[in-house]
Amino acid sequence: MRAEGFGARPRFQTLIAEERGRVVGYALYFAAYDTDDAARGFYLQDLYVRPEARRRGVGRALMAALARACAADGGSYLFWNALARNRAARAFYRRIGAGEVPVLTLRLQPDALRRLAEER
Repeated sequence: MRAEGFGARPRFQTLIAEERGRVVGYALYFAAYDTDDAARGFYLQDLYVRPEARRRGVGRALMAALARACAADGGSYLFWNALARNRAARAFYRRIGAGEVPVLTLRLQPDALRRLAEER
């Protein structure tokens, strides 16, 4: 992760939340583009807050900082996925104003990715 996020060619950016000099959470994101709306935005890959720091505004502060960073970059949306079974996360996202959009997430796992990449 160090090389991918902080090396010569960063693949993502991270916002870090600290309390009394200790990391208590982060938001890992990267720039995105929506062709449907011809709009720039950010894709939130991961939002994490340590269990002992939850329910104290850390996640909301990270999301607000991410929204500010997106707007400052000329973006007009944030997009992310949440596991359907993660009810606590989904409730948090609804509290900050996020709406659930019915999207099917598809993924090529390493073996399938390799097989497809080998096709000519």
